[in-house]
Amino acid sequence: MERYLSGQATLRRNPWLGHGFALLAFAAALVARFALDRSLPAGFPYLTFFPAVIITSFVAGTRAGLLCALLSGLAAWFWFIPPFGSFTVDRLSAVALGF
Repeated sequence: MERYLSGQATLRRNPWLGHGFALLAFAAALVARFALDRSLPAGFPYLTFFPAVIITSFVAGTRAGLLCALLSGLAAWFWFIPPFGSFTVDRLSAVALGF
């Protein structure tokens, strides 16, 4: 347990390591989301991103968690919220983005 807490403290103290962890967590969540895209019903754009943001925030701190959340939100908006492949905001995409 002490070893784990030491690693967590290192990620929180060093912003470069924390942000690197955030980027890795985001990338893993994005790859997982693309892999699961066909097996998920419509309406789950954030499913794999939620755990990435929560784990990043817990392990690497608030700023790293915010970076992961920002990247995840933009990726979900662009690739998984209609109209796909754009940052267009209509009524349905605004509701999805609100969540």
